[in-house]
Amino acid sequence: MVFALKGQYYWKINDYGVVRGYPKKINRFWNGLPGNINAAAYSKYTGRTYFFKGLQQTWLLLNASYLYGAKYKV
Repeated sequence: MVFALKGQYYWKINDYGVVRGYPKKINRFWNGLPGNINAAAYSKYTGRTYFFKGLQQTWLLLNASYLYGAKYKV
């Protein structure tokens, strides 16, 4: 499963293509996360997801419904 993000929206993509019902608004799934995210990365080691916007904004996601620490400088 892969998520693609662009602007205020995201798409869930599986082996067969875009999952039915997408795109959806980013902030509906990741509460508190702004749109226009530049990149995201998941760490298998920590089980955490990191979102990046611009050069100095990073969000740490602990699970799909809770955004930890809103944002902090890298």
